[in-house]
Amino acid sequence: MHPKDAGSPAYRIRNKARYFVDREGNWSLCEMEWLDEGEWAPAIGCRWNGDISDGTDKGSPTSSGYATWFILPEPFAQLARAMFQAKDAEIGDFEGD
Repeated sequence: MHPKDAGSPAYRIRNKARYFVDREGNWSLCEMEWLDEGEWAPAIGCRWNGDISDGTDKGSPTSSGYATWFILPEPFAQLARAMFQAKDAEIGDFEGD
């Protein structure tokens, strides 16, 4: 599944802005906002895409049959943000800039 089609948990994520997809299409990161303890906060989601060209392959993680995002803990999110800022084209491509 393409990461743009992963949208769960829908009530806790919004404003998916930029995506990073590794060169083989296996995994993705996404800048988004996450509802955390009643407050919207910047976050980085991560997921395994499965077959990026097959919308029926939900990848991982999933919940109740929906493709979901795993929110990175802040120390890892900081590293991912640095990668977004550097646009390290050695390992993948950015979408949505």
